[in-house]
Amino acid sequence: IGYIATRKPAPIMFASGTKDMAEQFSKERLTPAIRDVPAMRKVFPPEDMRTKGNKILYKKFPGGFFVGAGANSPRTMRARAIKYGFADEVDDWHGNAASEGDPLELMRKRLTTFWDSRLLVASTPVNKHNSRITRLYAESDQRRFFVPCLECVEHQVLEWKVDKASKTG
Repeated sequence: IGYIATRKPAPIMFASGTKDMAEQFSKERLTPAIRDVPAMRKVFPPEDMRTKGNKILYKKFPGGFFVGAGANSPRTMRARAIKYGFADEVDDWHGNAASEGDPLELMRKRLTTFWDSRLLVASTPVNKHNSRITRLYAESDQRRFFVPCLECVEHQVLEWKVDKASKTG
C-alpha cells in the first residue's frame, strides 16, 4: 500500500471479512506505517486532520486513495473503481455479501476499469476441504519466490521451519 501510494498512485481497496477487521488493519498497520515511514507521511494527510481525505477507512493521497471494506458490505465493495485490490483472510469471508453474490467476485469487478489492475488474495487456510485460499492456490500457476543464498548465490525458495521449543520460525 505504501509503495503504491508513493510510487504508483492509484485507487486501492483493502477488504477483510468485516468492516471492524478492516478498521483494525487501518488502525494497527496502516496508520503506524504512515506515521513511521517518511515517504508515506509525505503523501497522506496528517492523522490529526479529520478531513474528507483522512478517515479510518478512507485515506486520500495525490493520484489515488485507500479504502477499507468489509466483505460482508456490498455497498463498499461495489462503490468504486480500483486498480489494486487486497483481499485479506478470505477463508473468513462468507460466500454472499448481503445476497449480492460472492464478495471476491464483487471485488474483481471493481478492478475491470484498469487494464493493468492487480488483486492480491491472502489467507490462513481454515478448513482444508472447504478452503477458498487452498482452491485459489490450486487454480493458480503456484509460482514461488526464489531468493539467492547469501553464501553460494544459488537461488532457492525460503522455507520457514518452526522451532517447536520456542514456537518461532
